[in-house]
Amino acid sequence: MNGWCCPLWLETLHQVHGLHKVDMERDVKKIVREISLRPLSSRSRPIELPDFTYKRLAVSDEVLKDVAQLAASGKLEEIFTGDDDASIKMQVIISNCLHLSGRMSWQEFVFTALNPLEMLFERRYSQGRYQELKRIEQDMRRVEKTHGLGDDEFWFISDSPPEYKKLNTEYTLLHEALFIDLLEEFELSELAELYRDDPEEFARIRERGRRHSSHKNEWELIVEDIVIRFEEDAKRAAGAKAFSAAVVLLGAALEGILLVRCLKSKDEAAKVSRELPRKKRPRNPVDCISWTFNNLIEVCSSAGWLPQVSTDYGKLNSKELANFLRRLRNNIHPGRYCKDRPWIEIDKHDFIYTYSVYLVLLSELIEN
Repeated sequence: MNGWCCPLWLETLHQVHGLHKVDMERDVKKIVREISLRPLSSRSRPIELPDFTYKRLAVSDEVLKDVAQLAASGKLEEIFTGDDDASIKMQVIISNCLHLSGRMSWQEFVFTALNPLEMLFERRYSQGRYQELKRIEQDMRRVEKTHGLGDDEFWFISDSPPEYKKLNTEYTLLHEALFIDLLEEFELSELAELYRDDPEEFARIRERGRRHSSHKNEWELIVEDIVIRFEEDAKRAAGAKAFSAAVVLLGAALEGILLVRCLKSKDEAAKVSRELPRKKRPRNPVDCISWTFNNLIEVCSSAGWLPQVSTDYGKLNSKELANFLRRLRNNIHPGRYCKDRPWIEIDKHDFIYTYSVYLVLLSELIEN
C-alpha cells in the first residue's frame, strides 16, 4: 500500500501494543475489530464454586449406583413397601439422595418423605404413643356431645363454643409439635423448620408433590397451572428488570394457552390439524401435547380460535401477533437469537409491547 499514512490514533496503538509500522498495515483490521468489539457485557467476577458443590455431585453419583443395585436386586421395592421404622428410615434416606442428585424434585421429595411419616404418626397415635393428644381429642368429643352434636355433625371452628375453640387450639399446637419431633427424629430438619415457620408453604409444596404422584395425566389442569406460574414469573422478572426472561416466559405462557384451547376441544383440534397443509401439519394429529408452538398457532387459527380483533383503530391479525410472541420465545435458543437479533437487548419497551400482545390474545382465546 504505497503512500499509506499512519494516522495519529494508529501511532498511539503502535506505542501501546509495541507494533512495528510494517506490522500495523497488516494487522490494522484485526486491531480495529478487537477495539470495536470489546465485550458490552461480562461477568462481574470469576465463578467460584464452594466445595460442597463438588462433594454433592460426587456423592450423588455413588448413591445412584447403590440405588440402581437395590432396584436390580428387588430390594428397593421391598424397602418402599415396608412400614416399620427401619424401612421408613431407608425410604427417607434414598429419597433425599435422589433429590440431592437432581433425580427427584423438591416437591416430589417432600411428598415421598412425608407420606410414610404421616402414616407412621397415625399408627403411633392408634398404638397409644401420644396420650396427651388423645386426651385432648376425648375432651373435644365430650364438648360436642354436651352441646348435642351428632356423630355425623360438626362445627366450623368460628361457630364452636369457647371451650371447644380452646381445646382445638391446644390439639393443633400439640399435634404440630409432635409431628415436628417426628421429622427431627428422621433427620428432616429442613422440613421441620418449614413446617414450623411457614405451614402454608409446607402444605403447598406437599400438595404439588402429591399431585405429581397421583394426577400426572390431568393435562388440561396441569397446563393451566403452568401458564399461571409462567405469567407470575414473567411479572416478577420484569419487576427485576430481567426483561429477556419476562418476554420468553410470556411467549411460553401463550403456547400453553393455545395448548389448553386445543385440549378443551381435542376432537375438533385433531380434525383441523389433519386438514392443514403437509408442512404445517403436526406429526401426530391426535396428540396435541406433542405439537410445536407453530402447530398450535396454525390449528387455533384455522379453527377460528384466533380471529381478527376489531378495534376503534383498525383490525389486528391475531395469528401474526401469536407468531410475534413465538419468535420472541425462540430467543431462549442462543443460535436463533444471534441470527434474529444480533447485539440487540430485550428491554422494557419490548416487554410492554409483548405484554400488550399477550393480553389481547388471552382475551380472544378465552372468549373463543
